[in-house]
Amino acid sequence: MKDFFYIFVSTFEASAALILMLHLFRFSVVPYWKYLIYFSVFFAVLSFTLRVSLNLSSYFPLITIAFFVLFAFYIMRAPLFWSFVIATITTITTTVLQTSVLLAADWLHIIDIELEDQTNLISRMLQFISAILSVTISSYLYRRGIGFAFNFDRFRLKWENLLMITIALLLFLAFFVTFFNHEFYFSAMISLVTFIFLLFFALRKEKADLD
Repeated sequence: MKDFFYIFVSTFEASAALILMLHLFRFSVVPYWKYLIYFSVFFAVLSFTLRVSLNLSSYFPLITIAFFVLFAFYIMRAPLFWSFVIATITTITTTVLQTSVLLAADWLHIIDIELEDQTNLISRMLQFISAILSVTISSYLYRRGIGFAFNFDRFRLKWENLLMITIALLLFLAFFVTFFNHEFYFSAMISLVTFIFLLFFALRKEKADLD
């Protein structure tokens, strides 16, 4: 039950981060909701496997940025350069929101930030509150027409799609081998399916660029 609760909250947290990403750059969520759900579930399973099961939390910030870059590149169809810009801004914004919630909880004596051993329920609730704030604030900014707007046709490179699919192949191959060797077969299959999912978008993007 505790593991399911972790994945549920992480899915909601990832969804909130992706909604924040879309709204910050003036994208409507509606055309992307199917991709948003799938990416969020994958991210939650990935988070649980790496951070809880394998205790590899130190690598997770880089994986989070890579996850945002892949979403921006293949789903939002931003060029590689702007995908990194979008991922960086989204990461900074979510970090600021999460830190603000953490400091507020400490100020209200709900938690003690100097103690590492917070209860699982409190940690998950703080994640949930941060996610709600992300969605609420970003939705308000989107409705007010406030956000970043770039010319995504600038800095578009011809070889960037091949580079991204190569990086994705190496990344997901590493996930698959790691999970399979540790007998996390469900996570391994999720990684494989996600790579096939991205490969489909890569081929479609390549065809669109050729046309």
